Amino acid sequence: MHLDQMPAEDRPRERCHRLGVHSLSAVELLALVLGGGGRHGGSLEVARAVLAHFSALDRLGRARAAELMVVPSMGVARSSALAAAFELGRRARRQQGQNGSAVELVEGPEDAHAIFASLLEELDQEAVAVLCLGARHQPLHAGIVALGSLNSAAVHPREVFRTAVAVNAAAVVLAHNHPSGDPEPSEDDVRLTRRLQRCGETLGIELLDHLVVASHGWVSLRERRVL
Repeated sequence: MHLDQMPAEDRPRERCHRLGVHSLSAVELLALVLGGGGRHGGSLEVARAVLAHFSALDRLGRARAAELMVVPSMGVARSSALAAAFELGRRARRQQGQNGSAVELVEGPEDAHAIFASLLEELDQEAVAVLCLGARHQPLHAGIVALGSLNSAAVHPREVFRTAVAVNAAAVVLAHNHPSGDPEPSEDDVRLTRRLQRCGETLGIELLDHLVVASHGWVSLRERRVL
C-alpha cells in the first residue's frame, strides 16, 4: 500500500512520533530514511525492494552507496543517505566500545558499571537491572527486570534469577538507579542484597555485586562489604 493510501495515524512517521522508533519494522525504518517515493513506487515500496535485493539487514548495512544504486529509484541522494545512516550506527557502536561498554570480562565493579550505565543512568524512574555472567565472568545477558515509580522499584528474586537460569549463568550482578542523583544505598537496598544473596546460594548462582547508579556517582555494595 502506498503511503498516501494509509490512514495518517498508521504511517511510519506518525507512528514513530506516537509510539517511538522501536515500534517500526525494518521496512518502515528504511522508508523514513529514504524519504519520498520515486518512479518505481513510494518509499515503502522502495524500502521493500532494497531489503529484498540485499536479503538481510547486515548485508545491506555493509553495502557501499554505489552498490545501493542498483536498486530502482535508489539514486545518489537516497543511496548516500542510507549509507550515511548505517555508518552513523557503526560509529556509535565504536564509541560505546571506547567508553567501556563493550566489556568482554567482568573483573570488578567498574566493568559491571560500564554495562549498566547505558541501561539506567538516563531513566527518570527507579529500575532494577541484572547482568548474567558465565563461568569466566563473561557477560551473557543484561537487561531491566523491574520498573518502579520516581523513588522505588519492587523486585522479586524470581525476576532477578529467571533469566540467569535460562542462560545458564554462573553468577549475576544486580544494579538499580536512584533518580534523585544520590547513589548512597538505603537500608532497603542492603536488605534486598542479602536476600538475593541467599536465594542465589540456593540456586547455585553467585550474586557478585549490587550497584547503585545515580547521576552523582555509583556505589558497589561489595566494596561496602555488604556481600
